[in-house]
Amino acid sequence: MRMLANLLSIATAALFLGSSFLLAKDVSVAYKTKKTVTQSFREAAEAEKHLQALKKLGCKVSSQQAEGSIVIQYECPKWRVVSVSSEKLAHQWEKWLRGAGFDIVHGHSEDHEDSHGHHAHSEKERDVPPKGHSHDDQHAHEQEELQYRLPRQVTLHPKQEGEYQELIAILKGLGCTIDIDSHDGHTDIIVQGKSWRHAEFSSHQSAREWEKWLKGFGFEVKHSHDHH
Repeated sequence: MRMLANLLSIATAALFLGSSFLLAKDVSVAYKTKKTVTQSFREAAEAEKHLQALKKLGCKVSSQQAEGSIVIQYECPKWRVVSVSSEKLAHQWEKWLRGAGFDIVHGHSEDHEDSHGHHAHSEKERDVPPKGHSHDDQHAHEQEELQYRLPRQVTLHPKQEGEYQELIAILKGLGCTIDIDSHDGHTDIIVQGKSWRHAEFSSHQSAREWEKWLKGFGFEVKHSHDHH
């Protein structure tokens, strides 16, 4: 439990650290919830592990006993990010977060399927999401894919601290290269991403919304309408 807590503390600190962290060669998954999520657990140990993971991920969490079960309610209304050392670990987080009711953004390189099993030697216990209580598989067939790239460098000028933090989370989740330029009392985000990447979204509507968002920031986008 302590090792899990250490991982989650480090990972969710991504939004609040400087450019040296943001430029690290890690793999990231951005996440948020659209509404309050409710899950029930029979086992106290599993419920506690889930509860602590959610807290470390920055969620607002509450729990109560109800008819022999432990009911946990949580929400994460703003985009945050978890960063790990390999694509394999990122996929584990992607599956866990989807199963826990989160919307996620995780950009894959074009050759990502070839790298799924190649980093087991670097996997550490503290980098692995909690096990159990995932419902991701039932939604796999609904996913829709976008391909995207940023043909030229873009500099963003967020006005508010909250906007800055959410943009960093999303852009890291998309797999962009980010640099931070602080000057004259404000901070700019310099974004690069010339290589084609792709991300999977939970519905056609969600994919269309992200297509619009990406194009608004200058990305080239290809929208595959075939369901997985």
